[in-house]
Amino acid sequence: MIKKILCQLICLLILRILVQAESAEKITVGEVLKIGGIEKDLLYQWTDLCVDERNLIYVLDARDCSLKMFDAFGKLVKMAGRKGEGPGEFNFPIKIKSSGNRLFVSELYRPGLKVFTKDLSYVSSIPIAGPIADFYAKEGGIIVAAPRISKELAALVEYDFEGREKMRINYEEDGLADPVDQIKRFNMRMIDIAVDRRGDIIIVFEFIDRVIKLNEKGDLIFKKSFFGSREAVFKNSLPQNHVYLDVDTDQHNNIFILCGHYSSNPKRDVMVLSEKGDYLTTFTLPEQTHMIYIDHNNFLYARADEGMAIKKYRLAYGNN
Repeated sequence: MIKKILCQLICLLILRILVQAESAEKITVGEVLKIGGIEKDLLYQWTDLCVDERNLIYVLDARDCSLKMFDAFGKLVKMAGRKGEGPGEFNFPIKIKSSGNRLFVSELYRPGLKVFTKDLSYVSSIPIAGPIADFYAKEGGIIVAAPRISKELAALVEYDFEGREKMRINYEEDGLADPVDQIKRFNMRMIDIAVDRRGDIIIVFEFIDRVIKLNEKGDLIFKKSFFGSREAVFKNSLPQNHVYLDVDTDQHNNIFILCGHYSSNPKRDVMVLSEKGDYLTTFTLPEQTHMIYIDHNNFLYARADEGMAIKKYRLAYGNN
């Protein structure tokens, strides 16, 4: 009797694995919500967003230097910030992350992070020297992607909420530090990061065909390339195109990568990998976007109307 039950459990487990693998081989998207638009006076040039456990949507708008809160139906609830140098003011806000009851914002032209409550009240600033390519907020601290101009290897640096360094993980090989041109070296180190439910860190290089995954300690899980190890075209030290634009993970730990100019549909194709780095599928968004974000309900958010709108899509796996 026990052997029979064990055989049934094994068969069910195998079936579950096969169903999950099959469902990940095809993903389609369906629009469920649009916020803003050319005809509406809501968004002007939004740069990033995040969604909390209440399904409130927090959006950074670089054009009017603001932080905006929308409800799950796309209604503007509250906004904060303005252009300036004071507490709670912005100079081109570019990245936002959520952790616990706090929001964290980075700016393009100012080092460090600004901290807000989820009702958009300014709390404090976290002093972090140097540029921030991307970051991730977690319980007890911040993981910052810190590209360098110097020949010192670029690293992921974990800080506490007071700005004290806790840990450093190099994310590049020695070869990237070789270029004599400091500006080109800096750009080649630009990355976007995502952290999955296990705490593993996925890194995509914006101007190099490189996707890597590290565990929390910095050990390499995999390193992949998907476009023949190509690099961006550089002119006067500046990149003229992108290899990859952004990365995020869904609740199944699948990895979603927004592809750049070497894909068939630049800035629209989203390549999906398994958590082991195996290629699963690619789907195409209706409009070009500079970023993707996947919330806790597996809805995907992307740019529309040249940055004046956000579109929310349902991810349909397999035949669902």
